[in-house]
Amino acid sequence: MEIEKFELNINKKDSIDFIMKILFCCVGISISIYFIYLFNSIRNLKFSYDVFFVFLLLFSFLILCIYGLFELFNPPKILYLKNKLTKEENLNLTENICKNFNGKDLKIIENIVEFTIQRKVWSYKFNVQIFTENEIIAIYTKVINSNNKNSIDFGSTKKLSRKIYEMFIQACH
Repeated sequence: MEIEKFELNINKKDSIDFIMKILFCCVGISISIYFIYLFNSIRNLKFSYDVFFVFLLLFSFLILCIYGLFELFNPPKILYLKNKLTKEENLNLTENICKNFNGKDLKIIENIVEFTIQRKVWSYKFNVQIFTENEIIAIYTKVINSNNKNSIDFGSTKKLSRKIYEMFIQACH
């Protein structure tokens, strides 16, 4: 498989799922703004810890939904690493990194290595796809849920991609 086919395979989007996530974030923003306005319009509302907690909760939900929209429109990108290794050496290096991350369900199809990572029981489950070719490695990660669909992860895939990328840099040099 060539890198262009790998990129096309990665960049396929489920438009219904994407629209549902946008609607979820917009509804969350609307509800939190409405309740903030509602609480703010009460004239005889006196300061108490209960009122402060409600305002804090509403502002937190508002910020969370805005950040979710930001992450939806800035999806994780494919990270590229140029090196001087052959395809076989890159495949061996990728398998070693999979072992370092305790990757499960390791699949090697042509020159694509795919595995899943789940660090803790309560954390996200990641699908990592690494394309290896002569002198180039491409890394893509995404969060999967129980339906094997993408989910909003609030930046955790970018962090994992960056960690894998840094491990490749250390291993190549």
